[in-house]
Amino acid sequence: MKYLMPEFKKGSFLRKEMLDSLHSNQWDILNAIYGNYGDGIVSGMDIVISDETFIISKGIFRSASNTYLIKDSLKTEILYGDYYLCLRITEEYVQSGVEVKIEAYSEECVDKIISTDGFACVPIAKYNRGKGSKLKEITAIGDSFGSLINRLSRLVAKKSVEGGSTISDFYLRMYANEMLAKKNIKMKDIVFSMDALNGITSKYIIDNYFEASLSNEELLRKMNDNLKKAADSSSSDTTKEVIQPKNKTVMEVI
Repeated sequence: MKYLMPEFKKGSFLRKEMLDSLHSNQWDILNAIYGNYGDGIVSGMDIVISDETFIISKGIFRSASNTYLIKDSLKTEILYGDYYLCLRITEEYVQSGVEVKIEAYSEECVDKIISTDGFACVPIAKYNRGKGSKLKEITAIGDSFGSLINRLSRLVAKKSVEGGSTISDFYLRMYANEMLAKKNIKMKDIVFSMDALNGITSKYIIDNYFEASLSNEELLRKMNDNLKKAADSSSSDTTKEVIQPKNKTVMEVI
């Protein structure tokens, strides 16, 4: 792979081919670094609800074996109804310099785009907002079960890691914080939780901890089960009988 780096010398001119090469260099380098990562968000791309707007922070994501760098935060309106929030790249954007947009689509549109469009359409969240309601964050793993009306779910999002894709960092960090708040947890839970808070970059770590390669839905249920077991273990420890030491005979010395 050959990179053309222009030299800025007095009186010289930059050729179009040199500038075109510079433009593609960053994508070649990103693809070389993350070539064995799966599709999904590599880093950043956190979603913040701000009044009636979604704000997505800058970051890196992969789709269809390509790596994309988002240099600026993205914004879009929070609509009423049932939508997928997607990172979107089309041929039109590519021709204008690989611009990524954040847009909302119905489930039917997402399925159609992914199956027919050769460019990126990456779902990063799903929500169903009722008229006159405010959209709220999920604040605990257990909140992800049951009705998700007026809740922002990131279960459709994938985290891009070495060796494949897995569940979003949002759930990994939440699980870690909840697990570390339990009493008498196992050492492997502590180690995994610390890894999750620092940003897991290998699918092997997740598969090894949960003892299987699981889908996002299965991982979430496994997380919920683990937290319940940890809670049961903590409560049972507090009800254990406390054994008092036997009274010793005290001999008085005359």
